[in-house]
Amino acid sequence: MKIGIIGYRNHASKHIDFLVNSKLVSKLLVFVYKAKIINKLQNKNKIKYTCILKDLEDCDGILICSPTNTHKYYISYFIKKKKYIFCEKPGASSKLEFQFLNNLEIKQKKKIYFNYNLRFSELDKYLKKCLSLKKYGKVQFIDIKLTNGISFKNQFINNWRFKSNNNFEKISGNLGVHYVNLLMKFFNMFEYKKIINLNINKRNDCSVILMSSKNFILTCFFSYSSPYSDEISIYFTNSIIKFYNNNVFELYPRDTFDKKKLYKSPPKKKIGSFLNKNDYNQSNKKSVNYFLKTIKSKKSFLLKDFEDALKSINFFL
Repeated sequence: MKIGIIGYRNHASKHIDFLVNSKLVSKLLVFVYKAKIINKLQNKNKIKYTCILKDLEDCDGILICSPTNTHKYYISYFIKKKKYIFCEKPGASSKLEFQFLNNLEIKQKKKIYFNYNLRFSELDKYLKKCLSLKKYGKVQFIDIKLTNGISFKNQFINNWRFKSNNNFEKISGNLGVHYVNLLMKFFNMFEYKKIINLNINKRNDCSVILMSSKNFILTCFFSYSSPYSDEISIYFTNSIIKFYNNNVFELYPRDTFDKKKLYKSPPKKKIGSFLNKNDYNQSNKKSVNYFLKTIKSKKSFLLKDFEDALKSINFFL
């Protein structure tokens, strides 16, 4: 297949590396916005660089890895050409862009896949398994913490993460949108939401997201100004499931007592582990591979995935 990709740096470069090594891709056209940059890039292997967007029109599929404020333009351009489209999250960053996506025909929506990274992660796999086990009971509370200390690094002093007014470039939207999207997959809709952005070491370097439905409450804490952590706790009526340090732990059963017949914490049992610690990159590859296989099969993407993407976008607008 012939694949086109818009963008060549950062996230796009990872996709390019994967696409070049994919047996499903025979040729890769890389669109670079500025013509003067083309002279610095060398065509090699399957790759050809171009600054002419029309060159990508005979590609079987298009990956959009350009800045968010350009997504609507490229989606509009290539959906008219009836192309399969892979677009990096979020896909839209304003109410007008959201309405554009929402107003597309169903057959057009089924040709677009938004890359919300956690959908092909091991976290997704374990969540699906845990939520399906009746012995755990019903979900009451989910607590997510994802933190690191990049705001203290010299190379991040003037980084866009701490300057932008765009909700999708703040820590809440940039990191949080992946988790919101994953939760939409399992829980569909939330009745209440609140986003609190904090300035601890730099502007907008921390965020708390609160969400609730009729049945449970969810909290997320994201920080660029804390020691590293990546942990999730899910409180069921009969158990607690914890994701911590690439391992999955079960605290079960609910009614666990000490010698005085007082409640105590249930026994902690390891029930799984993340096979690849670099789950983010692996899930990215799986997303792209899913895109390529869908094109090859000439099938459509799930409409629910598109609708979940819209809900995730709307959550931060």
